Amino acid sequence: FGPDFWTYSSIVRNLPKRPNRILGLYPLADMMNHSCQPNTVRVFVGEYMVVHTSTTIAAGEEIVSSYVPPTFSYPQRQANLKQNHGFTCDCSRCRVEAEFWKNPTEQIA
Repeated sequence: FGPDFWTYSSIVRNLPKRPNRILGLYPLADMMNHSCQPNTVRVFVGEYMVVHTSTTIAAGEEIVSSYVPPTFSYPQRQANLKQNHGFTCDCSRCRVEAEFWKNPTEQIA
């Protein structure tokens, strides 16, 4: 993990404009899967990563975070996830937005 959506490849591309803290190992946070509709938000307090819930999480519900800025459009999120994380997202938000992006002009009426 790095500061707000920085990955190793983005740090290398942006050298020497890298942030003060580059990357850290956070094994517990690493167990969280991705969703474009996350139920957590992470903040850094010094060297510590603190994960807060952003909604009520029911018992047994998966705890997920977003690997990309949730404000990105569907095509931006998919491209970023494919390039930097090697997968295509199929979360509930992406399934809904994929329908719109198949033919966006039909959706606007």
